[in-house]
Amino acid sequence: MDYLEGFFIGPIWGDTDYKNRRHFGSHIILSFLMLLLFIVAIIRPALLRPFIFVSYPSSLVFLILLVLLTPLFSSFYYRLPGAVRPLLILLYLFKYILLFYVLLHFLLPLVPERIDNLSELVFERMDNHIAAAIEFFEFAGSLFGMILGIVAGGLWIVLEMLILVMALLVVPLLSLGLMKGTQYLLDFSYKKLIFDPVMEGRRRKRRTAGIRSSTIREKESISDTRFSRPLRVENAEDSEDLP
Repeated sequence: MDYLEGFFIGPIWGDTDYKNRRHFGSHIILSFLMLLLFIVAIIRPALLRPFIFVSYPSSLVFLILLVLLTPLFSSFYYRLPGAVRPLLILLYLFKYILLFYVLLHFLLPLVPERIDNLSELVFERMDNHIAAAIEFFEFAGSLFGMILGIVAGGLWIVLEMLILVMALLVVPLLSLGLMKGTQYLLDFSYKKLIFDPVMEGRRRKRRTAGIRSSTIREKESISDTRFSRPLRVENAEDSEDLP
């Protein structure tokens, strides 16, 4: 739970457990999850459509607003009661959901219109690659050139699919890095320029109030001792006059 809290609120406000561990794997997993959801949105858009409840450009506006307000929320996160903290974690999670909505808005128009016939599209592209490879290996003879062309064409289409998957994985990874980097700069600036001076001013006021109270106590104790000594002398003289 400590690592999850540190992941959402950032290293500026997080605990030492989050600061001392690497986080690239967590970003890879989150990017891969976004990739799977993007594939679902392409192949079965009806399954994902009910979960997209914030459309563009509202998703972008809310995302920018949450990024700007996150330093304020994170500064008093550990001062909140334990029962309230999960609600703030859900708000941080919603920020990543909004990022996915924004990416979905910009990436979906890039998908070809024939994506509904994905299998036909892949086989057609494979045939074109194999034909081009066979034509390239004509110098090796008809039989051997055909074998080389089929192998090269198959590897060609596999390489294209890997590049496509890597590109789809890199885009959310770069987006996460950009958002986390911007969040770090905002957290750092807010902490150094606003949060630390305010907390230091409060500590100075407390120290000043403590010094004043201690000074007043010392003065009161000194005045008490001054008034008590003559009284003791008078009491002694009175005692001498007694028979």
